[in-house]
Amino acid sequence: MTTPDVAPVPDARSRRGRWVVVVVVLTAVLALAVGVTVGLLVGGSEDDDLPRAEANATAACVTVARIDADEPLPERTDNRLEEPAFWEMPAVHYLAMAAAAEDDTYQDLADVSTLLGTALQTLNFENMSTAVEEIQAECGDLGLD
Repeated sequence: MTTPDVAPVPDARSRRGRWVVVVVVLTAVLALAVGVTVGLLVGGSEDDDLPRAEANATAACVTVARIDADEPLPERTDNRLEEPAFWEMPAVHYLAMAAAAEDDTYQDLADVSTLLGTALQTLNFENMSTAVEEIQAECGDLGLD
């Protein structure tokens, strides 16, 4: 009588060793990806045309120009998360604040954007409209409209 061929039982140590290698490789890849992302966000590129403060102020002004001052956010909507202005208005506020943090030239822009930040937190639609108008006017005064 012949004995059936039985597949060899894998050694538990070799399976564990493979998992350790996989975990180490995945950790290294993830660390590299995070490092590159942080480096790009913090460092920016060396060939930026505008100084950092001016670039932030310009981005704030370009963004606020797209927002309708009469109705920045509809008061009644099924889902405000689908409204681009819902995401753009905080960006305007933060970009204005970043510009002023770097250069006092943009302090007035940051000051008027503070009203927008407060209006967003309290969902005060009247103040949102007022803030958008004031920021658009300040951008005009800065020549960034």
